[in-house]
Amino acid sequence: MRVVALLISLSSAVAGVALARINDPTWNRTQYVCAWLCVTVALFVQLGSNLADDLADGMNGFDRGRGFGQGAPHTGSGIRLVASGANPRIVLAGTLIAWLIAAGSGLAVCVLTGRWWLLALGVVSFAAGWMYECPPLRFGYHGWGEVVVFLFFGPVCVWGCTYALTGTVVGNNWHEGVLASMCAGAMGLISCVPLLVNNIRDRASDLSHHKMTLSTRIGDRASRVLALVCAIGAGVCALAGAVVCRSGIGIALGCVLCVCGAVQPIARAHKPEQYRSAFILSCLSCAMAALVWAACAW
Repeated sequence: MRVVALLISLSSAVAGVALARINDPTWNRTQYVCAWLCVTVALFVQLGSNLADDLADGMNGFDRGRGFGQGAPHTGSGIRLVASGANPRIVLAGTLIAWLIAAGSGLAVCVLTGRWWLLALGVVSFAAGWMYECPPLRFGYHGWGEVVVFLFFGPVCVWGCTYALTGTVVGNNWHEGVLASMCAGAMGLISCVPLLVNNIRDRASDLSHHKMTLSTRIGDRASRVLALVCAIGAGVCALAGAVVCRSGIGIALGCVLCVCGAVQPIARAHKPEQYRSAFILSCLSCAMAALVWAACAW
């Protein structure tokens, strides 16, 4: 899941850049540079968050017996560094280095655009990345993981990129405001699906470790229904956005995304290979959602 989170982060940043392009089709050189910097910020904030999560889970013993090569039927979770014997200090150093790169890129965006309040957004993102599984709040341990993922891969990332490039989130009229809501909603919802698949699969293990994810709190059936609702909802939002933009390619991709949401294997997954299929499809859906908005922009 942690490696896949980089793909999700990239998808959300691409969607945010595409939304900015939809709102303002005539870009200058500074905007192109800032677009690359925004993607860099998103990727390295997430990379640092991944390392911080690995550090927290490894130090607390939640990853013991759950990584690749240890006989566990886990897919997509990535290599567990601390649980595999990596020095926690090195993992912490990697976290700080990744976030320094993100901070430097974000600072460059502020310098180029003069939109200095984006620094506050960066600080909030770093704090959320640390406290997702680290003290004092540990969102992921208390059932708030999906809420945090929706907010930061949806509105925060998408609207943050759009504001950095255009100076506005909702655009200049209601049409652009509706598109902004659809884009953020689509990326936030679809980003929750891989996490739900991961947590549904790990539910028994998380319960034994007293890790109270949303899936451990609401139960198996409700978690599967929620994953389907998020997947279908994301497809509907993306398709509606493509219709508003009158993008033929976007509409076609949006229809495929809706179909992928409706047939999510997580609804009936009980074996390792079924969870693997559900996880792969949910990840591809994240990338496809970003492609819908890219098609609308270009």
